[in-house]
Amino acid sequence: MSWVEKPIRTFHLMHMENSFKKGKVKPQQDAELLKTLHANTGWFTATGCAAGLGNKVMFDTSRFERMDGIGDADLLEQFVSEAHKREVKAIAYLNLHWYTDDFGAAHPDWEQKTSDGRAIGQVRPLYGKGTSFCVNSPWRDWSYDLIREVARYDIDGVFLDGPVVYPDCCFCTSCREKFRERFGGDIPETEDWDDPRWKQFVRFRQHSMEDYLRDARTALKSIKPDAVLYLNSGNWNSDWRVPRDIQRLVDYQDITGVEAFFSRPLERQKFLYYTSASAKYVESVGKPSTIFFTTWQSPYENFVNSPTEIKLTVAEVVANGSNPWVIILDETLKRFPHALGSIEEMYEFLERHEEFYTHTESKANVALWSSMQTKFFYCSRQEELYRDIGSGKEEDLQIDLGTGEAKIDWKAGKKLSEEQALQSFQGFFDVLTRTHIPFDIIVDRNITPSELSKYDVLVIPNVACMSEEQAEAIRTFVRNGGGLIADFETSLYDEEGAPRGEFLLEDLFRAAPPEGMFAMSNFDSMVVKEMHDVTAFSNQGEYLPRPSRTLKTRALEDACVPIKVMKPLDHVITSVKGESDYAGLIVSSCGKGKVVFSPAALGGHYFENRMIPIQKLIENSVRWLLGNRGLIEVDAPATVEVVLRTQEDKGRTLIHLINLTGEMQRPIERVIPLNEIRVKVKVASAKKVYALMEQEEIPFQSDEKGWTSFTLPKLGLYELVMIETS
Repeated sequence: MSWVEKPIRTFHLMHMENSFKKGKVKPQQDAELLKTLHANTGWFTATGCAAGLGNKVMFDTSRFERMDGIGDADLLEQFVSEAHKREVKAIAYLNLHWYTDDFGAAHPDWEQKTSDGRAIGQVRPLYGKGTSFCVNSPWRDWSYDLIREVARYDIDGVFLDGPVVYPDCCFCTSCREKFRERFGGDIPETEDWDDPRWKQFVRFRQHSMEDYLRDARTALKSIKPDAVLYLNSGNWNSDWRVPRDIQRLVDYQDITGVEAFFSRPLERQKFLYYTSASAKYVESVGKPSTIFFTTWQSPYENFVNSPTEIKLTVAEVVANGSNPWVIILDETLKRFPHALGSIEEMYEFLERHEEFYTHTESKANVALWSSMQTKFFYCSRQEELYRDIGSGKEEDLQIDLGTGEAKIDWKAGKKLSEEQALQSFQGFFDVLTRTHIPFDIIVDRNITPSELSKYDVLVIPNVACMSEEQAEAIRTFVRNGGGLIADFETSLYDEEGAPRGEFLLEDLFRAAPPEGMFAMSNFDSMVVKEMHDVTAFSNQGEYLPRPSRTLKTRALEDACVPIKVMKPLDHVITSVKGESDYAGLIVSSCGKGKVVFSPAALGGHYFENRMIPIQKLIENSVRWLLGNRGLIEVDAPATVEVVLRTQEDKGRTLIHLINLTGEMQRPIERVIPLNEIRVKVKVASAKKVYALMEQEEIPFQSDEKGWTSFTLPKLGLYELVMIETS
């Protein structure tokens, strides 16, 4: 078994420029710190980082400029030797995205250029000061030489921090020549999503990253075949502006890693599960993975975050099948010497119980589609989307309903469409997590018959851009007994954003082509017309909130319509006008499978407004689609995340419980402990139930239907319950 297939606990003490200049970097101390923290993998800064010192190296070479202040010392060699003495893997960190303006000025043909011809460092200085180079420029060969130089050492791998294709880049001479050679024309300089050449440029930027990483891998493996290579890939919320799609880069990496830095606490408060989403996302591409996070609350890197938040991050990462990586600046560690206590505590636990994190697989039978092709190419053609309806905030005896004007700006509309697709994903993610339904993330390239056959339900959160091949795979999945729930503009556009005019999955949705969209509003309604399992939380004739984004769609004759859309109101606080002819929810069957389709943007509406009826509607729909194929029931607050994994070769089921029950804010400073959590899980022939964190064997009962039930006496911040079967 390769070391990357085992649990990886990584730590990076990032040394600042002053530390090198003053001779304060001691590789032996760094390696000893790794051992103290129970880390089994360490990074060492083989090139400079802050501020833009990617051209300065920490090792013995005549080909590159050495870091000021290190003299003749070969710090990389010292670190690798000391790490290996302690049985710690050594990774060389290479900064390939941040360089000083002076170094950029010395190589003007290397710099990324924006559409107006200026260098990226002049338009948007990196981190306030510095520039970046283009993957298609001569810098490419310089960087490969750097990788080969580092590969001369007995390193276990190389991490590439960059390169990055930045927004409005790159229009340098090298890119123009390469684009012309590939497509036979000039790069379009205006963002136009109706222009095929603009879409070629979007793809060209993706391909440029792929080409670079492929050749970087070749450079490393030509010298050190067993060394691993990975870079800072794009996360689930990435988009076309910075093209780092892990699906397109995974084949050229040995580990897939993404950043999940703690920043913008109000956003983290709204979407509790950012880190878990990141871990599920990287696991979706099938390679060993890692999540990069910091000890600080970005961008305040000179301080440390709440120890509770740091421990929660580690728990979310490992529970969802990935590996933790954490960084602290050396100067920050000096000011906060106890900052690493939470890391040491969690890493020690993971080291002691490493066998339970080795070769585990998700046991989830629900898949949530995260579509990068939609984030790249989706630009809704619904003109009504661009109407200003205000915030809906009511105070001082008035309501903010906006101007009511629809100002069509397709460039702004592109960003709005991306945000809506992202919010739909987050909304469905929230509901599934809060209702303790185990699920995986599935990505575009895995929408195939073989991958979908692993699941019982597929959740499609406004995946507007869909290919014919993906649609056929979904049809096969449903006909074979799979359940499907989708919303809003799903399948209305091809994989590169061209409008279809009708749903590609019309045969499954049983929905006629949309006749436009209802007027945007924050106060309109839908009505429950028929009682059904999906509407069991309500009563017939009961009103439900209508999402502001709702298509005018009629159901086909053979479909069940348990919810209809009410006619729009003229203003707030007025009598209803009766129901419209349009469906609010369509339920149907196809082959052995079942389908729920919402012409309204259910996921996005829930994420924005947190309305309980919408949460109940999504939850009931998924549970109806699952039928008797549910896997676990947990009687715990919605703030307890439940992840179900398995080690089939060892006869183990693993239940991870992460307690995000804090004090109504992020960062969470204190988790509120919970008691007497009842769990019922689909596991037959259980022999033993054991809580690893509490080190306690738990009494259990098994029934003739294959369920095992037990009560977890206490849940602090995190627990892993192991069930052994005969």
